[in-house]
Amino acid sequence: MKYENDDQEPQTRQEYRKQQQASQDEFEKRDQQRVQVQREYSRTHRDQRVDDPQQDNLEEEPMSRSTNIVDGGQKVHQLKRKLNLVIIGLILAIIIVYLVLFFVG
Repeated sequence: MKYENDDQEPQTRQEYRKQQQASQDEFEKRDQQRVQVQREYSRTHRDQRVDDPQQDNLEEEPMSRSTNIVDGGQKVHQLKRKLNLVIIGLILAIIIVYLVLFFVG
């Protein structure tokens, strides 16, 4: 068993657990500080986003084609059509493979 520093004595389980608990406590403390700083940052910058008039203009424009589809029925219809096209394409591909195998073999 190799140790990081050969001059050190091996730790007992109790010492190791204390060391692990101390490092876990330090991590939790740093994490709480990080979360607190992020919350303060979001509070201060939330007001700035409301005051920015260019941000409002960007939100009004649709970002993709899917935002134009409002009705769920229309979405289902489009998905059905795409599925039908895929099924037809697969059937045609299978027929072509059978024809190639029939004439080649």
